[in-house]
Amino acid sequence: MLYVMCLVGPLTWVLELIVSGILWLLGFPLCGWFAYREQWYARTSLYFNRTILVWSKSWMWLWGNEENGVAGPLWYAQENPTWSQRWRAFVWSAWRNPTCNLRFMTPFGFLIDPRRVRYVGNTLDPDADYLKDPSRTLYYFAWCGWYSGFWLIYRGFQLRVGWKIIPKDKDGLAATDYRRKGCGAALQLQKK
Repeated sequence: MLYVMCLVGPLTWVLELIVSGILWLLGFPLCGWFAYREQWYARTSLYFNRTILVWSKSWMWLWGNEENGVAGPLWYAQENPTWSQRWRAFVWSAWRNPTCNLRFMTPFGFLIDPRRVRYVGNTLDPDADYLKDPSRTLYYFAWCGWYSGFWLIYRGFQLRVGWKIIPKDKDGLAATDYRRKGCGAALQLQKK
């Protein structure tokens, strides 16, 4: 199965990136327009027990964020105290978390079944292992059914591509893990 996933995994990543990339390009000006006009309202999230801001038109749901709302969570506002809510909503929805709600739609997102999680690599929990020893190179390739993801941490930088499956998911997801509601894909290259 590993050989199959090593071939199929990157192909599914490319397909997901193409679709989400097209949707991101479409959503970028739409999010800008809706944010500029403050076209949102508060309602209870469909997946989380909290009140969030959502775009005023239901067809904009794809570019919303059922976890944190279109303007992001409180910590994001505190990190950017000089930003207006309009600008925060645009950056959060169009740039930082574009097409975030795709993770709630099959085949772009899925529910992790711990019994089906498999992996190869040198870490079960990259975040925890990095905190213990930042000088280590950490990596894994994990899959759950046809969904797969790769994570590499090297010299203080991280690369994540594919679905956000973590090897420790084989032991189950914490009750507070946002991925319990839908595991989405990522393409991230950033400083750790």
